[in-house]
Formats: sequence, C-alpha cells, structure tokens
Amino acid sequence: MFGSINMDLIVCTPHLPQSGETVMGKSFETIPGGKGANQAVAVAQQDVPVQIVGRVGNDTFGQTLCAGLKAYGVGCDRLLFDANTSSGVALIEVDATGENHIVVVPGANGNVGAEDLQALEEALKTTRILLLQLEIPLESAIAAIRMAHEMGVRVILDPAPAKSLPRDVYPSIDVLTPNQMEAEQLTGLSITSVEMAIAAGRML
Repeated sequence: MFGSINMDLIVCTPHLPQSGETVMGKSFETIPGGKGANQAVAVAQQDVPVQIVGRVGNDTFGQTLCAGLKAYGVGCDRLLFDANTSSGVALIEVDATGENHIVVVPGANGNVGAEDLQALEEALKTTRILLLQLEIPLESAIAAIRMAHEMGVRVILDPAPAKSLPRDVYPSIDVLTPNQMEAEQLTGLSITSVEMAIAAGRML
C-alpha cells in the first residue's frame, strides 16, 4: 500500500456556518483516515498481509495513526515520520442533513517523495500487488506505478482524487477503479447510463 494517512477532525453542527458566523457544534470526533490508510485497513480485515508505505508527522496524530494501523494488523515498518511537517488532517463540518464542508491539509502526505519511493522499492521485493491512490504528490504516485510494473508487481490504482495522468502510464496499471465522477473527470464523458459507463471504460 502506497498512499495517504490522515486524521479526520469531525464536527457535527445543526447548520453549516456562513462567512463570519459562529455556530455551536453538537459533537466532535477524531477518526483515523486517508485513502491509503483506509484501504490498508480494508485489506487487513480480509486477513491478507499488508504493509503501508507513506508518512505522518512526528506529532501526536502521527503516533496515534501509526498505533491505529498496527491495531488493525497493518505493517508499519516502512512508515516514515516527518520531523518538519505535521500529520495530514481533514477538517470536516457536517450539518443535520448530512451536508458538509471539508478542508484537507496534506501535511506530511504532501512530502511523499524519493525517500518513500526507496522504502517502497524494498517492500515491492516481497509483494505481489501494489494498491495506491492519488492523495500524495502525483509525480510520486506515477513513479511508484512505473517501479512496480517494472518489478513485475500487479498495480491497482484508485484514481482519487481524479488527476490527469500521462497516457504512457496507463499500460503500467493493471486495474483502475474510478467511481462515476472520477471516470467523468478522466475521460471528459458525461456518464448518465450503463452504455456511457462502458464507453468510458473502453476509453480508459
């Protein structure tokens, strides 16, 4: 697993504040998240060995995130602690109807680069499948895809959030798993039917 690790800070409130407005919240939770961490946990829950390569800040959130992943059985031996940047966080406001405002601060996720790719290369030597997403710098994700392909490792990419990928990287991806919105963003097609979904799949 190569991807993002965040702490979600969730506030429930009767209504979302307007500009300059102060609203009294009803509840507050801190919940480990990030697309990379979430998918690593999902894999571990299927009793499949999984390790995560990524980074968190050398802060309280980083320690909590690492401990949480380990509790679910995710290997964290190649998780890097960034001494210069905070852990990634998502600030989420949710109103009584389920509408929300979300602000994501990538933090250490935004620094995933050469050192993390070195750690990934070591992990891929004993790995059959690389699962990754796009909540880390795009150039690092592309480098990871190409590295895994060259090493004979099967690549599964969840293209979220959707970003434009170089055409020559697609042959290195074995499985691409966009949702409807991501498929629309990647292809430029309006997917309003099964037929259009098939057309988007063929284009991809």
